[in-house]
Amino acid sequence: MRFVVLMGLAISLLMPASADELMSMSAFRDEMLKRISTAFPEVSFETIGPDTIKYDGPLDDDMEGQIFVDNSYQLYRGDPDDIDNIIGRIVDNFETFNTEEEVEEIEDEEFLEALILIVRPENYSSDIPDMEINFVSQPFVGDLAQLLAFDTPEALRFVTVEELEERGMSPDQVFPIAADNIGAHMGEVVEEPLGNLTILYTENGLGTSLPLLPGACASETPDHAFWIVDRESMLRADLENDTSGEILLELAYTAVNAMQNGYGMSTAIMTCIDGEWGAVTPSY
Repeated sequence: MRFVVLMGLAISLLMPASADELMSMSAFRDEMLKRISTAFPEVSFETIGPDTIKYDGPLDDDMEGQIFVDNSYQLYRGDPDDIDNIIGRIVDNFETFNTEEEVEEIEDEEFLEALILIVRPENYSSDIPDMEINFVSQPFVGDLAQLLAFDTPEALRFVTVEELEERGMSPDQVFPIAADNIGAHMGEVVEEPLGNLTILYTENGLGTSLPLLPGACASETPDHAFWIVDRESMLRADLENDTSGEILLELAYTAVNAMQNGYGMSTAIMTCIDGEWGAVTPSY
């Protein structure tokens, strides 16, 4: 289905979306809410934004969380007739809480081995209404931050400030470890051409970790730029021979066009020029 996402993005960059023929993101979210709340009546669901559903387990000591529908919505835009399967996969994969099972404690060594970093907007958690979550993060460039995440074959989740403090660990201690772990967790990086640009993603959803790989922007690194398409994908522009600035301008134009069609997690474009990270922010 990743091909459908890429085709959906490519189409959105070349022509306006047909709003009369497609559900809005909010309507799609409401349809997903209806189906998942019917499937799991013991869990409390509510919408907290145009692309987010909040859930709470049936007991007070259950963890709360969010379901982000934007990636599924883009799949729907690429193939509206497949809506039942697209929403059905989310419903099928949703894990209900089982508080009767004892939670296995994770040893510090295992915890450190599972840490990675992911690029997100710096206001990623503060923009979620009614959620008292403090993710562990450090500034990156522009309006972007690098967030600490815990990655296992079963789940990918962000690490909270409280969780790190309970282990007696500091961000300065774990961020270098997490950066070194990225390569081992990321797996194969898939590249798809889009004009003079390239769409990058990984099958395990760690595409936005690419700029945080050690050496991703060093003195010997060719000049390049990234823009976040969604939680799994990025657009890259190779700028080494872009003496006229046309390729960077193409990336900015593409980002603006994509944002107008509902794509993009951030307005900032990350640039690596002469081994230094920077950012430009196109207007739209």
